[in-house]
Amino acid sequence: MAKSLLILFTLMGAFVHADEGGEWFCEQTASKRTASAIWSCGVGQASDEGSAQKKALENAIEQFDVICNGSTDCKGNPRTISPERTSCKQVVERGGSWMGEHRAWVCHRLIVVQMLK
Repeated sequence: MAKSLLILFTLMGAFVHADEGGEWFCEQTASKRTASAIWSCGVGQASDEGSAQKKALENAIEQFDVICNGSTDCKGNPRTISPERTSCKQVVERGGSWMGEHRAWVCHRLIVVQMLK
């Protein structure tokens, strides 16, 4: 049974991480619920990549907390958090002619939380 679940989660992971257009789950969706897991995404932006990654992780956990606290089978029950994919891109934000441009990092982070029975 455990081996079957491992294979199932591996296949599910391949499908939610990317689509045909090259975009992945967290660039399209904020969260997803399966029978025993919550897939939660967070986005973070900062002037350096490390800070953007940290904010993305914090936001993914916050997103999970909102979903879990509204679910009777999650709130207060044991669970495990698995950190999954993180992707970061440096972006250039252009302001008005007097502001010039500003470089920042934007990161997307996926965590998968497995509810334990």
